[in-house]
Amino acid sequence: MKRPFMLGVAVLLPLGVVGIIVGLVVGLIFGNWLILWIGLALAISGPILGFGSMALLTQRVSNATNAYMLDRMAKELAGGNEPLVGVEIPWKVIVRQVFRVTDFDRKGTRIENDKVIEPPLNTPYGYLIVESPMLNQPARLPLLHQGDFWLAASVFDDPTWSTAIADEELLTTYAPKKMHSDGLPTTDRSGNTTHCMHYTIAPKGTLARYYEAGGGHHPALEKLFGDFVYEGEVRVGVNRNPTI
Repeated sequence: MKRPFMLGVAVLLPLGVVGIIVGLVVGLIFGNWLILWIGLALAISGPILGFGSMALLTQRVSNATNAYMLDRMAKELAGGNEPLVGVEIPWKVIVRQVFRVTDFDRKGTRIENDKVIEPPLNTPYGYLIVESPMLNQPARLPLLHQGDFWLAASVFDDPTWSTAIADEELLTTYAPKKMHSDGLPTTDRSGNTTHCMHYTIAPKGTLARYYEAGGGHHPALEKLFGDFVYEGEVRVGVNRNPTI
């Protein structure tokens, strides 16, 4: 962006001023005003090009600043020291990857009469703290759909399940039914999405075996989670003997 600005202000504008002066002299002496008009054009176009480019540069800086501030706000809202999916980790990177859930952060979202109470606008329902061989440290994964929150809560709020996952593994994968190129789920005409997270409880060590199998070509997710269900009754699966 600096080059158009320098060209406009530092080059075209001085040339235009010189052209105006020369044009006046030539016009008065020889009656030819062409150089004057060329000088005027250069003098006018210089600032337009220069300051127009500066406006674009200012807008780009403003957009970058706003994006940075939104990322900071999202990070502060999420809390914790883990990298945040959607900020430090792009959504498209985690699509159809498998994670072990180590903790569940509700962030104030609650369930009343078996219904999830909506959180403040444009904030996640909560966060899963997850780990995976594909990551070099635990990460914080936002829950974008109330169904995903409800499923996680159904495990962590049930003494039987919460005890079971202490000796086994609660596995999850992010696999939207439809999504944009950046990995975020698409919405229907009403602005609604289907749930994105799929869960299963499996024996301890399953996650490591999944990523070790196939020499880098991981087995089908259905071997862990079964067929993905997006509508109707959705529940946490149990896979005591995954064939991977």
